[in-house]
Amino acid sequence: MVVAGEEAAERFARQLLAYLPHEAVLRYPERADLPWADTAPDPAVVGARARALWSLAKGREAVVVASARALLRRVPPRDAQAFEPLTLAAGAALDLSAATERLARMGYERVDAAEEPAQFAVRGGVLDVFAAGETAPVRAELFGDEIETLRRYLPSTGQTLADAPPTEVYPCREVVLGTRAVGNVERALGDSPDTDETLAHDLERMRAGVYFNGVERYLPLMYREPGAPTDYVHPSALVVVAEPRSLFDDAVRATEAVAAAAKATDLAAPVGAPKVRTAGLFLTPAQLDLGGARRRLTFLSLMRAGGSVDAELQVRRPDVAGGPERLAGALRALLDAARDVGLNAEDL
Repeated sequence: MVVAGEEAAERFARQLLAYLPHEAVLRYPERADLPWADTAPDPAVVGARARALWSLAKGREAVVVASARALLRRVPPRDAQAFEPLTLAAGAALDLSAATERLARMGYERVDAAEEPAQFAVRGGVLDVFAAGETAPVRAELFGDEIETLRRYLPSTGQTLADAPPTEVYPCREVVLGTRAVGNVERALGDSPDTDETLAHDLERMRAGVYFNGVERYLPLMYREPGAPTDYVHPSALVVVAEPRSLFDDAVRATEAVAAAAKATDLAAPVGAPKVRTAGLFLTPAQLDLGGARRRLTFLSLMRAGGSVDAELQVRRPDVAGGPERLAGALRALLDAARDVGLNAEDL
């Protein structure tokens, strides 16, 4: 479901929760941090986006609500499997060493005690993970290579609480510093790091698999063609768009804001610093594919499309405003005049 603006998307998702289970309504929120900025990403936002993309790719029974502007930021291509979660469940097998390495590749920070989102800790046969997008961490206690118990715990005290259901741990970064991706960056940069200390330092950290704020500025160099969020939509999914013109306007405003932020960054940068390039980091409004060959349902207001109401009959209470006979007579007159009549009645 694509609507215009983040506020509308959040409001629509909350309304859906009145009818659907919590796990069946997913948000794909807009990220406030920019790919080239030194601002740390919000793990809750990145985790929610990763969950939504993975659910769309797998064709899960869920409604994903997004604003048009949230769909502009490019992501790794679908075949990169960048958003595959690590699943923890009581009774399931888990190679602790492999899980530790995988969490690091997913952008998680290893600490002594996992008290904040996007952190994990290992103590003997115990794995603590505070997953991106979750409200509480989980503790997996292993017996050999099997998770004996999986429980939630209080980050402040470490006290375990109730048993946790199977938990999917999603990445907290939207790039994967794999060998191939980093190699592509290295080849694309060529000799530039030899004369640019910032590039040299960034490349060194990427080779070591160390994530840093601003690493996503190299996304266009990691893949032959960066992906779009809509690439993850399953072929069987129904794409619902509300007011296409409003969606385009929302995307245009977001694009203008990104361009202004890039210009401000360039103005504040030292003399001789490379210019910020938004190409490859964001789609243009014209590139936003809302449906394509997939099934699509469009909600369109005639008023927004330039139409107008040429006849209107307001009867709040027929029993007071002349009785049902008068209402029926008015409707018959409209029909006899070849009018199209639409009735809007609540609580029927």
